[in-house]
Amino acid sequence: MTAHFGPADLATLDALITAGIAVSRADAVRWALARVREQPAHAQLPVPGQTDPVTNEQDLTPAPIRLGPADLETLDALIATGAAASRAEAISWVLARIREQPGYARLGERARELDELKAHF
Repeated sequence: MTAHFGPADLATLDALITAGIAVSRADAVRWALARVREQPAHAQLPVPGQTDPVTNEQDLTPAPIRLGPADLETLDALIATGAAASRAEAISWVLARIREQPGYARLGERARELDELKAHF
């Protein structure tokens, strides 16, 4: 499938890559979907309006992503519960949940530190 990511989602995916959690954006999406599957069922209830706030289609970056059956099932479950209208929106919903985690702010700080260190070499 081809997902279209807004700036906040791209930043989330890139932070996961910089932190060494994932090696590609597709891998980061798969990692995030696995985290959602690990949560109790009540944690997967929709939170309206908390996806990447993209203002228009031009702000989106397409990226091909191969997902396995479990990942697709997770996305489809989010659609069925009303969290999203499409698989692309469901991915954005999942990434918004990652951004809500307390450790995500620290992850962003670490990513900036690593970027600064890389700039010195």
